[in-house]
Amino acid sequence: MGRVMLLAIGLALAGCAGQAVDLTDGGGRVRVMESRMDAANCELLKEFRMGPRDIRGDVKLQRLTLARNHVAEMGGNAVLPGEMSTEALMLTQQHFSAYRCP
Repeated sequence: MGRVMLLAIGLALAGCAGQAVDLTDGGGRVRVMESRMDAANCELLKEFRMGPRDIRGDVKLQRLTLARNHVAEMGGNAVLPGEMSTEALMLTQQHFSAYRCP
C-alpha cells in the first residue's frame, strides 16, 4: 500500500481514537481466512497494513474489523490476517491480504 493510503488510514483512525469500530454491511460479508491454503482459488487484490493503536476494547478484533471493512471497499470478499510488525516510532501494525474468491 502506498504511503498516501497509509497516511489516509492513519488520519481516519486518529479521528476514531477511543471509539469502537463498527463492522459495515460489506465488511460483514468478508470471510476471514486462516491460511494461504484457503486462498488457493482466490485472486489476490492487495496486501495492506492496519495499525490502530488508540481504539477502545480488543485491539486485535478492532484491527480485524477495520481490515474487513477495507477489503469490502476494495471489492474483495475474503481477508487473510498476517504477521505483526513494529514500524518506526514503535507503532504496531498488522499485515493483511485482500482476496476475491469464487
